[in-house]
Amino acid sequence: MKKLIILSIVLVGTMSSCSNQVTSGNKSLNSEKDSLSNAIGLMMGNQLKSTEDVDIDKNMVYNAMEKIMNASESELDSMEKYELKEAREFFRNYMTVTVPKKKAEASESFLEGISKEEGVKKTESGLYYKIVNMGDENVKALCETDTVKVNYVGTTIDGKEFDSSIKRGTPATFSLNRVIKGWTEGVQLVGKGGKIILYIPSELGYGSRGRLGNQTLIFDIDLLDVMPSVENK
Repeated sequence: MKKLIILSIVLVGTMSSCSNQVTSGNKSLNSEKDSLSNAIGLMMGNQLKSTEDVDIDKNMVYNAMEKIMNASESELDSMEKYELKEAREFFRNYMTVTVPKKKAEASESFLEGISKEEGVKKTESGLYYKIVNMGDENVKALCETDTVKVNYVGTTIDGKEFDSSIKRGTPATFSLNRVIKGWTEGVQLVGKGGKIILYIPSELGYGSRGRLGNQTLIFDIDLLDVMPSVENK
């Protein structure tokens, strides 16, 4: 926790200097101490809020922070040997073992359910998909080096949106050999003007990497255009 506080202070130091009087919401911050305290609190709160798949008791978090911040040097030394050591080991195991396991179990259950829905099909590789509109079958991406122009929205199985070309206000254009396997395979299933929903298991997505790893991802895709590669013309 001390490291998190120190990190927050370092981050604050990279920000432009504040005036002696700034406001936060309806509260006036009248000193540098107020501003620094507010900045650290906001950043730590934002870090906790943005941590996915972690169900926490905020009061327990506050109590633990207060406990360590009010501890004497001798108490800190003792906590470093026992309590903090155990906390680090628990947190590391939770994030690297428990969370991935929960994601994998939830994804497996989701795919089992989605497979029973009308119109949903499964490819040999394990990709689940639903064609909403086939589009022009005479204008399709036929190989991984073809380039496509798409609008899409990506969500997790609990409906959280993590990416959207629509929200950015401009379609995305990329070669199909530069995206995750589920995209490469799925976009080739419809023609220009088509619409498809992909349910991509982790092995065809990001594997165990990063915040989107170990889970099924859903992409709602509109194929706007197809630009064949040189070898496909």
